[in-house]
Amino acid sequence: MKTWQLGNHLLEFIEETHTYVCDGLIVPSVSTILKTKFNDYVGVSKEVLNRAAELGINLHLAIELFEKEGKTSDLKEFKNYLFLKKHYKIENLENEIPIIYEKDGKVIYAGTLDQLCKVDGRLCINDFKRVSAPNKEKIALQVNLYKIGYEQTYHKSIEILSFMHLRGEKRKFYKLPVNEEMAIKLVKEYLEEK
Repeated sequence: MKTWQLGNHLLEFIEETHTYVCDGLIVPSVSTILKTKFNDYVGVSKEVLNRAAELGINLHLAIELFEKEGKTSDLKEFKNYLFLKKHYKIENLENEIPIIYEKDGKVIYAGTLDQLCKVDGRLCINDFKRVSAPNKEKIALQVNLYKIGYEQTYHKSIEILSFMHLRGEKRKFYKLPVNEEMAIKLVKEYLEEK
């Protein structure tokens, strides 16, 4: 279990169940809120999903170990990350950052963003995707939810949202639109459904 003190809130993350607990109460993750609108994995076997999750976790870990400790990896996707980072002059600032979003004194959701970096000298939230066909609308909503939570949690403005598609030989860097209104609308739909 990971634990962070975020302002007045104690956030815990139980990795085995992908559960966030804030101040003793379970709160939905950004991923849970996205499932309100998107269900990309219908019909995919649990075995395939577990293998894909393992490969994604390995990639995230390889990037984090490189950025924190300078350790390199033989993963093709990791090498593609280094290529995109150099090509787009991305300056890593921090990885695996916890966020929460609260409204009216109640924590609404929590999450962990992949990378805080600078692109063109501007603060950016960047996500890593290893899926075969990334859903850009879903990813845009995801990073917008991270943006809202990050800005509230850390009191710093995010100017750019992006993601890297890293899968086998595929390597692409995408900038995404800032659209907080759509992200908040999705949160409201989630809350109304519950």
